[in-house]
Amino acid sequence: MSQLTVQTATIIPFAKHLSATSAGFAVAYTYQPAGQLGIDRGNLLAVIEVLGSTVAAEETIDTIMQTLSDSYFAPGGDATVHERFSQAIREANQALEEEAGGSNKNQGWESRINAVVGILVNDELYVSQTGSAHAYLIRGQRSSKITRELSGHLDGLFAEIATGMLAVGDKLAFVSPALLHQLAEEELIEVVADNVPTTAISRI
Repeated sequence: MSQLTVQTATIIPFAKHLSATSAGFAVAYTYQPAGQLGIDRGNLLAVIEVLGSTVAAEETIDTIMQTLSDSYFAPGGDATVHERFSQAIREANQALEEEAGGSNKNQGWESRINAVVGILVNDELYVSQTGSAHAYLIRGQRSSKITRELSGHLDGLFAEIATGMLAVGDKLAFVSPALLHQLAEEELIEVVADNVPTTAISRI
């Protein structure tokens, strides 16, 4: 397998707050442990947008990322990447339900979460999605919404995993609804396709 160079750049509209009129919070996240664990397990990538009070939204985001990170990067074991990621998103779903007070309380809490989370190991991508956030693969001047067929919210927040192989030169865009409210999907794809991540950010 080829080793891809991972370049990441973060776009957080309105300094993480979604807008003056739409309460909520959004973050972009990338993490890779140091040493052999990071080499073997790769990068954890995420874009998460949570509507509602800022404090509650931040707590929800922390729950998602801490649970995913602790579970997926737990040392030991011989599980595959797919198995580890599947277990991590199951644990994240459970932690979120417990935070919400159980399935019969705080009705509708799932609909306030829009997120794309993924694992990139060498040239293999594993991604899961919930709500209206999506992941795009840009290859040359062509793009595809790789989360199009996923169905978060049907059986827990992160219900399914899409997998695939990346090639040198491919670009990924994890996009929240807040960003697409500011920029048309076609414009976003064009900017990402034509520029390195840091330049793309300066032009959005």
